[in-house]
Amino acid sequence: MIKEHKAYVIIKVLCFCRSHPNGPSKIKDSGDSLFDFIQKDPLVLGEKVRARFGDDIPFLFKVLSVEKALSIQAHPNKSQAEILHSTRGDLYKDPNHKPEMAIALTPFEMLCGFRSMDQIVEFLHGMRLFAFKDK
Repeated sequence: MIKEHKAYVIIKVLCFCRSHPNGPSKIKDSGDSLFDFIQKDPLVLGEKVRARFGDDIPFLFKVLSVEKALSIQAHPNKSQAEILHSTRGDLYKDPNHKPEMAIALTPFEMLCGFRSMDQIVEFLHGMRLFAFKDK
């Protein structure tokens, strides 16, 4: 039941394009996954893309319609993602980082800052959920 006084995230995914095994995009004419399509003819990516990323696209292109505030997501950087994928492939399905970019087509407000690391550590100490070593 939706309650009027609660804040909810309302997002409509209008389209997405990715080659990730957990829900890859499909080629309309053939039904092939985007990954399989690229593997059959890697030249479709172009020389510059292949030189930088190899024979895959390590990103997700997503078009969203956002009606309410989005939650903050934290993702590992590229080297952390590679380690997590190799050691915990059950949880980290690919070795790529997840940089995000927002391009607003209509007026849009975004969070522009975070607490300092000292403030975050102080807050977590107060929660008593984690064991910290002193510096």
